[in-house]
Amino acid sequence: MRTASHLKSNKLFSLQKIYAALRKADTILLSEIGIVATLSDMKKCNGWQQGFTLLELVMVIAVISLLVGAGLHSWLGYRQAMLLEQNARQLLSVVGRIQTQANWRNETLIARIQRVGERWCVGPGTSSSDCPAGSALFFIPTSRDVELVDATAQQFAFFGLRHTAQSGHLTLGNAAGRIRLVLSVRGRLRLCSEGRSLLGTPLC
Repeated sequence: MRTASHLKSNKLFSLQKIYAALRKADTILLSEIGIVATLSDMKKCNGWQQGFTLLELVMVIAVISLLVGAGLHSWLGYRQAMLLEQNARQLLSVVGRIQTQANWRNETLIARIQRVGERWCVGPGTSSSDCPAGSALFFIPTSRDVELVDATAQQFAFFGLRHTAQSGHLTLGNAAGRIRLVLSVRGRLRLCSEGRSLLGTPLC
């Protein structure tokens, strides 16, 4: 009987110790939560979580504006250079077709600069002063930004005999720079850029 009662009292004592330990742990946990909450409130009061200041926002916006402006300027310059080079290659192609016809027919053909109002074109030398759109033998600039800024003559002759030609050049230009179409006496046609190299076009 004593042994049973002794065991019973030991179990009761153990349960009381466990209960006391749990209450103590709960008290410590609540205390730690209170400390964390107090620190959080202190941070908010001290402005640790207030985000960017007005000056910082202005500086960020200014930096972004500079980067966007520089990128836009670079893109516009590249677009103008591409437009100029494409038109110069189209002019080279048209003049080359006129030269090929002169060689094939073995006769003299003329490539002439023609103007109709504000428009201008380069095509075969005929009595007509029109600039027909869509013709493979006429070059019409695809943009008003591309201008004929220089030409050594208003017309250039291609002689079917020995593939020779009248020497000279035509220069196209826009905000990106200038590209020159050079015609040699031997009938060679080539493109070169004036002043500085422009995309894939070498310097003159």
